Amino acid sequence: MREFKQGEIIVARLSKEAKIVRFIDESSGLAKVAIGRNKQAKLPRDRIIFATGLVTDDMDLVDRFRVEAVDIAVTLDLVPVWKLVEEDRSKLSLQEISELCFEGSPTPVQITAVALHLDNDDKLFVYKADGYFSRTPAEVDEIQRKLRRQTEVAERATTLMEALERGLLPATMSEDHVQMIEHLKQFVIYGDEYARSHVAHSLLGKVTVGNSNLEKRAFDLLVGAGVFSEDEPLELHRAEIEESFDIGVLGEARSIKLPANIEQSKRLDLTHLEVFTIDNADTSDRDDGISLEILDQGYRIGIHIADAGALIPMGGPMDIEADRRMASLYLPEGTINMLPTDFIVQIGSIDPGENRYAVSVLVVVGPTGDVEGYEVVRSIVRSRSAISYEEADNAIGNPVSNMHKTMVSLNSIAQVLGVKREERGAININRSEMEVSLDDSGDPKVAVRNRTTPGQTLVAEMMILCNSLLADFCTLHGIPVGYRSQLPLDLSTLDPTATDKLASPLDRFLITRSLAPAGVSVIPSPHAGLGVSAYIQATSPLRRYPDLVMQRQIGQYILTGNVPYEVANIGVIAQRGEEQLREINRIEEARKRYWFLKYLMQTRLGTDFIATVLENEPHRYALVELDEYPFRARVELPKLLDPSSDVRLKLVGVDLWRRQAQFIHQPR
Repeated sequence: MREFKQGEIIVARLSKEAKIVRFIDESSGLAKVAIGRNKQAKLPRDRIIFATGLVTDDMDLVDRFRVEAVDIAVTLDLVPVWKLVEEDRSKLSLQEISELCFEGSPTPVQITAVALHLDNDDKLFVYKADGYFSRTPAEVDEIQRKLRRQTEVAERATTLMEALERGLLPATMSEDHVQMIEHLKQFVIYGDEYARSHVAHSLLGKVTVGNSNLEKRAFDLLVGAGVFSEDEPLELHRAEIEESFDIGVLGEARSIKLPANIEQSKRLDLTHLEVFTIDNADTSDRDDGISLEILDQGYRIGIHIADAGALIPMGGPMDIEADRRMASLYLPEGTINMLPTDFIVQIGSIDPGENRYAVSVLVVVGPTGDVEGYEVVRSIVRSRSAISYEEADNAIGNPVSNMHKTMVSLNSIAQVLGVKREERGAININRSEMEVSLDDSGDPKVAVRNRTTPGQTLVAEMMILCNSLLADFCTLHGIPVGYRSQLPLDLSTLDPTATDKLASPLDRFLITRSLAPAGVSVIPSPHAGLGVSAYIQATSPLRRYPDLVMQRQIGQYILTGNVPYEVANIGVIAQRGEEQLREINRIEEARKRYWFLKYLMQTRLGTDFIATVLENEPHRYALVELDEYPFRARVELPKLLDPSSDVRLKLVGVDLWRRQAQFIHQPR
């Protein structure tokens, strides 16, 4: 075994790179070496490539040796040597390769240069088991091809990024350019969670100007070149939500028809009832209708839910796609339906003048508003009219309206039902709702809607009544469904009068924060927040897949006495539905927030707002809610301002990338 001398100049592989160092000593199989003038390292003996035999303490001499060896290494051409030996597959030593490179006996500095060159460039020779082997011509050709390809890709990366900096795409888009654009897009969408984010980092490293946030820089470049719009719905991309349906789903949707003869449907004919729907004026998926019959003592209310569960074949393309989507998304820029639009409009939605399949809950209500009985039936209904919430409010308040008597009666019943639920502990948080939509020019417009108008309250009470009675029906008949439940509100941490002052933003905030999250289970449990003993959701089958499943379960039981889903299936669908519906709600709120912030940026910069302080804790910005809009934001405030304080704020900026409004406090 070769013994090294103290101070000997050697070539050793450090951090996967050969370097010229000085040997100091050896212990326990590790060699200690000096790297430069003030740094040492220990390394296994087998990482020493070449010992020069030159011993010195003069670091200037070592530096001159290093410079000379590197200068020789970068000029070496080993192709002639490789051609001499490529047919011979035997192992070559460093000494043998060096002798073929130089005439006569090579000097230590020349051998060192060969060692450095071979370590840096392995296209012709590969190091294995203490020696070098020549590569085959095929291997060399493949390596050269890969190097040419790398050079080509690098050049295309440069041309792409130069074009993007000018707000353009290359005149000729190669496949490489397309893939690079895709890497940048995925990086914008997923950030460093994208598996190939390092490629995007490398590309963006070629851009010398732009936002310090690399994701924002990539976004700006793609917007400038027209790859993304400035309002790109990144939330939808992250969730991999598709707007269009594939041909199989569309084909099945077009094939579904109602029988021409009502008698063939095995359903109760309720087309004689005066059914009507109440929705937003622009609603196209009307999945619930209401009817009212006046009895000798009290009323019979019909709540009719579009029977999508019976219309859509279980396990077919539409069912599978609805299961995957889980719910419709309602965004300022438009609706992404759970089901194909043709199906909703032509056969599902309870539109005026059309026979529709329904599951109807027929409820007998006494003169005092008590529920005296109900039945659940599979039915066919025909709506007489589709009215908006505003029209419902007008009918209640206008004695000459042709729907006045019906709407007043329903409104009175709804008021009684609401009071009875509150007596059982229901919490009604009357927070206004912000509606954000886009005008014909694509600019955002904002309206604040009261969710407690008579029409809104009427519909809400009818749906709660329907869902709670369906839950009771399923409990009585042992039908496996997903029950929603909520624990009672813990008032111990609240102001004792908070539940009596829900009009206050702070009171609403405190109560909302204190409410236990609703749960879902196959076991019926009380829903304290709604004040009902059991509750399911089955009134939006055109919009939510779990509702469709619940309705399919009930409808099949009524028809056959059997159910299509076992308890385990229902549990899985319910739990997965909870997760996906939370994500869908988050996306809807995120897009609403984005467009509202853009509205503020376009129309309200520099404007003063009055806001209520909700939180003002140490070491963080305060949380406030604007009085003009139900919108919350973080802002720096003096810590002496307590929650419930009114403050004046000036909007000084909007950061659409971070989805933040920037307010400053205006002391009064």
